[in-house]
Amino acid sequence: MKGGEFMCWRKFSFLRLIYLMFRLGPKEVIRRIEADCLTGLARKEKAVEELRKEIKRAQRYDRPLCLAFMDLDNFGRINKEYGHSEGDRTLAEFGRVVSEEIRGTDYPARFGGDEFLLIFPETKYEDAIKVIDRIIFEARKMKFPIDFSFGLSSYRKGDTVESMKERADFEMRKKKKEKL
Repeated sequence: MKGGEFMCWRKFSFLRLIYLMFRLGPKEVIRRIEADCLTGLARKEKAVEELRKEIKRAQRYDRPLCLAFMDLDNFGRINKEYGHSEGDRTLAEFGRVVSEEIRGTDYPARFGGDEFLLIFPETKYEDAIKVIDRIIFEARKMKFPIDFSFGLSSYRKGDTVESMKERADFEMRKKKKEKL
């Protein structure tokens, strides 16, 4: 299912959940429960868990890993000028764009509001930038063209979830200030 078509699976009754487990299979139901209802991307909690796993893999095998934080610029203007329904459609469309432009091994998540996180396992900084550039290009073609600020951090020996997030967040905020 693509963003915007995603149902809020956490609201289903127990019997409906059993029916869906039988119809869709347990893996698909779990995937949908862990997804953001609006965008279809992973939720914050699942993304943090996934980042923790990828950091352990990077440490163990001495492999590259990147983390991107993205914040939609002037998103509040869409909500204010066109209403929250249009804002929701814009977020869903952005989730679709992200899903279509990333590689199969990348892990996208809605971190909250208009903030998104992308985990790039086995990826060097330069290659992660290429993926983000594709997302920027496609996001500018949306009904309401979206621009966003992003920060990217590469795994460093001894990194934790918090240290990678802090560096990516710092870079994102720095770029956002440069745009003002």
